[in-house]
Amino acid sequence: LSSLSLSLAQSAKLSPKLTLRGMAAALSSSQGMADMRAINPFLEEREAATALNLAAASFMTVVRLGHVIRCIGLAMDLISLLAGAKKSSAGGELSPPAADALAKGISLKAKSLAGALSTR
Repeated sequence: LSSLSLSLAQSAKLSPKLTLRGMAAALSSSQGMADMRAINPFLEEREAATALNLAAASFMTVVRLGHVIRCIGLAMDLISLLAGAKKSSAGGELSPPAADALAKGISLKAKSLAGALSTR
């Protein structure tokens, strides 16, 4: 089997291609490199290891970005609550139970944000 034959077979969907989903599966498998090399016998062991390392780094980056986005959302929610509290307190519009509920909401949101920011 030549490299050209493999490429043609993959183009014709007669032979599997290594996809992102396949890379994720290979990362979670104890036989991941062997599986990758079974799909592409022209892949050297060093190349397979490099591909798995790059896939792992990519997935970790995506996870961290997702976490950053969640933290930004929590921070924006907290800012909104604080702005609402400032506006309400300036106008004297809040009853004591409403002020207490708002304070608890701010405290909970701040704790959620602090927890998210301290996650390693």
